[in-house]
Amino acid sequence: LQARYDYILVDEFQDTDPVQGEIVLFLAEDGSRAGRAADVRLKPGKLFIVGDPKQSIYSFRGADIVAYGGFRRKILAGCGREEVLRTNFRSHSGIINVVNGVFRTVIRQTGDLQPAYEEILPLEGRVPTTAAQSVELALFDGEDDESLAAADARRAEAAWIAQRIKADVGRVQIPDAEGRPTALAFRHVAILFKALTDVHLTLEALRGADVPYVVEGEKYFYGKSEVVDFINLLRAVADPHDRIAV
Repeated sequence: LQARYDYILVDEFQDTDPVQGEIVLFLAEDGSRAGRAADVRLKPGKLFIVGDPKQSIYSFRGADIVAYGGFRRKILAGCGREEVLRTNFRSHSGIINVVNGVFRTVIRQTGDLQPAYEEILPLEGRVPTTAAQSVELALFDGEDDESLAAADARRAEAAWIAQRIKADVGRVQIPDAEGRPTALAFRHVAILFKALTDVHLTLEALRGADVPYVVEGEKYFYGKSEVVDFINLLRAVADPHDRIAV
């Protein structure tokens, strides 16, 4: 098997369990047959791994961040070289500066259990950074500054978004395509979700604040405002005493 593969690339190496890691080391040997993974002599240039220890979340599958640190040191000791991939191809500096500012204080090195925070850099020039591309953090706490349960936090976030849009439309000035100031309108606002699992909470909040919206996602067709209105219309026709529908 060693002879069959000239090069080995392993992505998401932070999710590797110790046995998987040892197998990779044995396959990347220089042709010898070490009895223990600790005694393996790696063939220069054969093994290439990509990993981010901050993303090590699969301990329930046996992934071991301490073992990851050991494998990393093993490779570096065997004439390996480390490169930190810092360039973020998705976000402009207005977002990245906030991310770096927050997480450099939250993520502190703790032995092999927590690596130091590596700052990320924007690919400047791809997206121009302007004053309009600023970032605001909104924090939600319960009573007496207690942390909110996840469901309560999502509802609080949804209510805040709806009220913020309602308050800013017509009041806040933004630049148009030619750079001239224009009043913020509903059509200028987009809400981005990492997943649509809890989007119904936001839709309920928007409806409650009389904020018109369009949902891009077929899964939530029945949550669109025009569909909700039509269903309420049918319910009211079917039962004129349905006060909620009316």
